[in-house]
Amino acid sequence: MKTLVVFREGHGGRFLQSVIQDTEASQARYRMEDWCSYDYKGTHDLDLEKQQKEYDLILRILPRHNIYNAIYNIFTKKTLLEEFSQFELADWKQHIAFWYDKCFYLIDEYYTHIQQDIQNNQYPNVVNFDKLTDEDYLDLLMQQYYNVGLTDNQRKLIKNYSRLQLLITLADDDQTEMTEIIEHITDQMLYDNPWFFAYCIFKFEKNNSLPESARSWSINNIFEPPTRKKLLEIATQY
Repeated sequence: MKTLVVFREGHGGRFLQSVIQDTEASQARYRMEDWCSYDYKGTHDLDLEKQQKEYDLILRILPRHNIYNAIYNIFTKKTLLEEFSQFELADWKQHIAFWYDKCFYLIDEYYTHIQQDIQNNQYPNVVNFDKLTDEDYLDLLMQQYYNVGLTDNQRKLIKNYSRLQLLITLADDDQTEMTEIIEHITDQMLYDNPWFFAYCIFKFEKNNSLPESARSWSINNIFEPPTRKKLLEIATQY
């Protein structure tokens, strides 16, 4: 069956294609890019009318709740690889304002894009991004569309992919208290990766309908990697 997988970067399109094709687990690669084989293709293109003429089956990957997990993937597996060296990320604590701005506005941009993707979706066959590491879900997907269950190799692919994913769920929910938002964010995570600080601020402001102009704090006055305690302090400065 000639299959097309439509996805935005960070949504596991290459991984899903590897599962569908039953690619040898040791050779599977999960970079976010277009690729093509005789029977399968993955793309970021959204030309549904054209695609329906060329493919027997079109699958669209979209998150249901875990939008921030998808955005985290975009940052760590696309933005960092394409725009920065490992040295630059390792040195981020010397340039906190720069990295905060980079992460915050990337979250803002892709949150809008993904919400629009969900609201404007015209593809009937939607694959739930939130469940791409769920073997039972993917087994049902393979049975539904291809009339076969998962092979041992496909289950290994899922396990390998799962190890590369963030272990916590960052859902697009209605939490308004900073204590709730940082519940699963550790000080070590905040120290290691600037994305988590930006995520906490973005979600707090969005869920409380706070514009940046409401801040009485400034990123330019933060000179050390933020901690959970610092985030709780910032939450009172609006």
